[in-house]
Amino acid sequence: MVTPDVPTLQLAPICPHSLASRALVFSDREAVTIYPATPNQMVMVVDGNGGCYILPEDEIRVSKSPYGARFIRLQQPEFFRVLREKLGWGLPHIAKPTSVELP
Repeated sequence: MVTPDVPTLQLAPICPHSLASRALVFSDREAVTIYPATPNQMVMVVDGNGGCYILPEDEIRVSKSPYGARFIRLQQPEFFRVLREKLGWGLPHIAKPTSVELP
């Protein structure tokens, strides 16, 4: 988790097939270079746009855009309140049985 005021570049996998596939967080001050880890041709899709082929000898450079995004907010977001609601922090936990008796 990263608070919204921290200047970062985050690369997040979409539909990961493993719990070990997590977002990577980098400083937004320098570009990140990605090299294919397979000798096979791949397709890269960015933000849901049409894909392009990536060859084993290619490198992908990701950097912060010089243009900022502007969003309309109907109310002031409170990061930790939203996080608490989404993750259920502070809610009572339902105890799980420690053992199960079979008939």
